[in-house]
Amino acid sequence: MKKRIVSFMSLLLGLLLLASLAACSNGTDSQPSPSPTGAAQDQESLALSAGAMRVVNEFTDQRQAIYEEWDQFHKDFDTWRTGLTSCERSAVHASLQGFASDFTDVTALAMELPRTSSTRHMADTLIEAAEEEERAFRQLRDRWQPGNTTLFELVEQQRSDSARAQRSVQDGLAELREDLESENGSDQVPALQELSAAFDALMQDWNKFHAGYASLQQAAEGMTAAQVLDQLQPLLSQFSSVADAINGLPSSDATDGMVASLQEAAGAQGRTLLAIRDALVEAAAPPSTGSLEGATPEAPPTAVPAPPPSLALEAMVPVIQRVEALLEQISGSFTMPMDRDPEIMLSDIDDFDGYFADLLAEWNAF
Repeated sequence: MKKRIVSFMSLLLGLLLLASLAACSNGTDSQPSPSPTGAAQDQESLALSAGAMRVVNEFTDQRQAIYEEWDQFHKDFDTWRTGLTSCERSAVHASLQGFASDFTDVTALAMELPRTSSTRHMADTLIEAAEEEERAFRQLRDRWQPGNTTLFELVEQQRSDSARAQRSVQDGLAELREDLESENGSDQVPALQELSAAFDALMQDWNKFHAGYASLQQAAEGMTAAQVLDQLQPLLSQFSSVADAINGLPSSDATDGMVASLQEAAGAQGRTLLAIRDALVEAAAPPSTGSLEGATPEAPPTAVPAPPPSLALEAMVPVIQRVEALLEQISGSFTMPMDRDPEIMLSDIDDFDGYFADLLAEWNAF
């Protein structure tokens, strides 16, 4: 096509030069004008020499050839442009297909990351980021249209999210390694073991108190306030033993926070228990009478009824729920630290770090 265009332009310049030479041979600088019609045309034709007529005829024929060649050039250019668009579209789809296929290797490598108790969360973060980026490439491959940049922007956004996930894991690995190295050789685990042994006995006594209180609450429906108060006294003594046990828990830097939480919960429950006792004492007292105004022998003062004792006991329900949740939380917190062997976990981190480095190399190369 390029040779054809060059040949065409050479022909055009040659024709223009030929026309100029013809004009010079006639000694005129005027440009050719459209041929007149009728008698005027015949008269001018008679005035031209035979050589001039031959040049004019040749110019007319060559001009027509130029117009035809120009039209053909436009048709050829349109055909070439259409073919170019088709070629670019096919090439882009082929490239996108390659990207979507190649990225599956990155996702597969992420799936191979070690998933120990200390690295599972970080592995999940990287796997999710890889899967989301692979999904973005598949959407780009399946939905891209010429001139549409939206899907490319979505891919770039996902690649940015993946980069943040990678940095987050790198930071998490560094922080975890630092914590484990500082814990290695410390006395944290023995302190937790000591508190755990005392906590088991405390938790049994505290749950026993809660069970006794629940039984009293059920029985209080058919009892007077004095009867409920009488059965509450043993529970008060039982809870006092629980509070003493909490204050005697072993404490260290590793356990101070848990002991303080238990003491705070016991204090709140103790205050609620005393408020319930005071309410029952008041309910067990002789009923008070209403105002004497308007009272007559026929209409004595109306007694003010005391609230049922079961209503006073309900104030303890939300407190018990909070205490039981705290006991469960602290009980679970013992298991993880005592299973947390810094040496084993550091070995897991080193293993994960090696796989992570291979994954980053593959990801960055892509």
